[in-house]
Amino acid sequence: MSTPSDQRPDILMIMPDQMRGDCLSMENHPVLQTPNIDTIGAQGMHFTRAYSTCPSCIPARRAMLTARYPATNGMVGYRMHEEFTQPTFPGQLGSAGYHTTLVGRGMHQHPEDRPYGYQDRTASFPDFDSGSYAEALEHKFPGEGGVAGHGISANGWSARSWQFPDTWHPTTWGANRAGEKMKEAPVKYPHFITASFVAPHPPFYSPGVLL
Repeated sequence: MSTPSDQRPDILMIMPDQMRGDCLSMENHPVLQTPNIDTIGAQGMHFTRAYSTCPSCIPARRAMLTARYPATNGMVGYRMHEEFTQPTFPGQLGSAGYHTTLVGRGMHQHPEDRPYGYQDRTASFPDFDSGSYAEALEHKFPGEGGVAGHGISANGWSARSWQFPDTWHPTTWGANRAGEKMKEAPVKYPHFITASFVAPHPPFYSPGVLL
């Protein structure tokens, strides 16, 4: 991404799903090695006592989008398919002149065609079985069942190796699309991009050989 003429900074928000704050090697985790995130944390501000406004996925994402607590934004539990009308911070950035992009897992928007402030969602997907990632995976590996072809639960604790080449792993696919969007970002506008990843939320499918 290039710095626009008005010098406002580009913003990249990297968002994993269901990741504990202490699951970092920079937090001295005894097993996990996270060198890339560690590098980002070492070069910026690292908050050791930051907490989600809600431990449940949908209200947590709604709180992030609206900058409002669940008690005031109307989403206090795990409820699918609920539309809302509050302003979102991507929408506010768009109104301020930013070009806004969502890559990877969606924000539980409902209906799915409502952007909620994201102007570009061509590389986003609401779930594994629909959207741009599912379509690309089915086109590349027709009839293989997509992500669900591994046969493990999307909310279970069992694990299995990823069944396709690592370049098609959802994490790799999302990271590559985010990089492409950064390169494509219009130079005349500051750019905000959300790189949203499913991992480490189940299903647990590691790239390559599962050790």
